[in-house]
Amino acid sequence: MEDKKILVIGYGKAGKTVAMSMLKKSWQVFVYDDFLKNISEKDLDKRINFIYNSSDVISQEFDLLVKSPGIKPTNPLILALKKQGRKIISDIELGYLFKGPEKLIGITGTNGKTTTTSFIEFFLNKNNIKAKAVGNIGLGAVEEMIFTKMDILAIECSSFQLNDIETFRPDIALITNIDKDHLDYHGSEENYIRAKLNLLKNLGPENYAVLNYDDPILKNQEGPYKKIYFSSKNKLTHGFYYKDGYIIFAKNQVEEKLIDCKQLKLKGIHNYENIMAGLGVFYSLGLNLKDVSKTAYEFSGVRHRLEFVRNFKGVDYYNDSKGTNTDSTRKALASFSQPIIILMGGYDKGEDFSGLLKEAKDKIKALLAFGQTGEKIYETARDQGYQNIFLAHDLKGAFTRAQTLACSNDLVLLSPACASWDQYKSFEDRGDEFVNLVNSLK
Repeated sequence: MEDKKILVIGYGKAGKTVAMSMLKKSWQVFVYDDFLKNISEKDLDKRINFIYNSSDVISQEFDLLVKSPGIKPTNPLILALKKQGRKIISDIELGYLFKGPEKLIGITGTNGKTTTTSFIEFFLNKNNIKAKAVGNIGLGAVEEMIFTKMDILAIECSSFQLNDIETFRPDIALITNIDKDHLDYHGSEENYIRAKLNLLKNLGPENYAVLNYDDPILKNQEGPYKKIYFSSKNKLTHGFYYKDGYIIFAKNQVEEKLIDCKQLKLKGIHNYENIMAGLGVFYSLGLNLKDVSKTAYEFSGVRHRLEFVRNFKGVDYYNDSKGTNTDSTRKALASFSQPIIILMGGYDKGEDFSGLLKEAKDKIKALLAFGQTGEKIYETARDQGYQNIFLAHDLKGAFTRAQTLACSNDLVLLSPACASWDQYKSFEDRGDEFVNLVNSLK
């Protein structure tokens, strides 16, 4: 498997990780990106063969073609290559082809996957199991799957990555939930759901699937794998469920209270679901659930997900920049009882905001809409009968206006319900700006 030719389509973060990894494997690496011409030659690795014209890609043969997750399936070059009968895979599929002996936990879902992945990594390392969270969470999955010596890799898988897998099979697959998202990328809700469910398609009898019983799509999945469910709405005879402030494990008609949720640092039913999802993974690994319970009380969550920033003059400020769809923002709003001044807006993924705004009308004191979707959100709120709605060009403008509205005991919440790509490189950049604005208040 040495001295083969690989084409990497897209030279962003994921593409660079793939290229560097395959150079280490002594492959000939070719890279095409629409924006290569904007990169200075001195910043391009001389070991890589860069292709500047898509026609030159079409005319060449490669042993493997890997697409960066952010490139849409409808990209003209992708469609042309597929018309030729070329097989194009994702970065996690490539990593799987070369993986070592470590166990793989594949985690996906519309919401909660980052918190759940982080909790799994936190718990395993606390209990002397060498584990690393990789994939969509930040660290490139390919290099870790090929070269890192770990006991377990917890891979946060996006629908973009799962859209192009062939043989990728985790030892344990976890899906937190499935709701509408990324319709601009997948083209339809059906395509999005199919991509998410790809995580299950290669599982065998020796594998586990940890699934949300409350999600009608996941509840009805069938396969040769072993299933373990979690629920915040239903009492289960086998699995983890939430009732009266406790997380309970049920098996063989025996129930055990594992976690007192009042003692958790994470708040909100959605976070209790994330903890239960992690518990399902630990059960699948055969670990002691009482040890898990103790460690759960130490876990404080992840940055940019309902992150408390500070209290200033009696006003609480929370950064939920990772709330990139309406369901995520819905769950953020449900976590608080105070009057909320919410900052919403960003890149337009084609979402409908009417359901969210209708449900949240009694919780929202004022709405500040900004970014590419600002006018869309503003008009939807106006149609829903909102009174305190304001339009700003950017986050800073929305934040400045929020200061004129906030009173003691209010809560200012950045939970955009949109991706960040209209004005930022990532939701992290957006969240960092919000945190900086809050911390600059004097």
